[in-house]
Amino acid sequence: MLISIRSTGRRSTCWTVALAAALVASSAFGQVGPSASGRRHTLWVGGEYSNISASFPYSGRQRLWGLGGFADCTVMRYLGIEAEGRYLLTNGFYDEHQENYLVGPQFIVGRSQSIQPFAQFLVGAGRLTYPLQTASGISFVLEPGGGINFLVRDRWIVRGEYEYQRWPGSSNISGQPRPELTPNGVHVGIAFKLLR
Repeated sequence: MLISIRSTGRRSTCWTVALAAALVASSAFGQVGPSASGRRHTLWVGGEYSNISASFPYSGRQRLWGLGGFADCTVMRYLGIEAEGRYLLTNGFYDEHQENYLVGPQFIVGRSQSIQPFAQFLVGAGRLTYPLQTASGISFVLEPGGGINFLVRDRWIVRGEYEYQRWPGSSNISGQPRPELTPNGVHVGIAFKLLR
């Protein structure tokens, strides 16, 4: 499902609607007064370094490097929402690069004083710019992944994460054997707790 980059009007409308829906959904978790026994919501905001197997060209072993940002909001004890944006602009095959804009649930698998493993399933959009910038396109992205947050100070965490993306219906170049991109790799980041 590759969409021409010329459809910027529709794309910006979709992003506006998605942002408005996210803001409305987040306001649904508000309370008039603090709960006597309920867990407070937390919001972590951070940045990360990514090293991803590009999955393009399809037979290549090219790895893309880049930076990204993420926000994690805990809505219940073992459930949160993660939103992330990632820009893999370095080390591409003849200037090939990828961008991701994803959101979805995050499940806290276990918890100790300083270690918090998690699993997540994000969905969103991925943009691929082909080698030599001959074309670019946007695809739907599915991203299961997991990782561990390490509490290093009261309001700071360091995180390590692995993800495996699927870009269903992403375009195939003539003569290449695989019809779908499957980028995968690791991220290392740091985050600061804004709300607790």
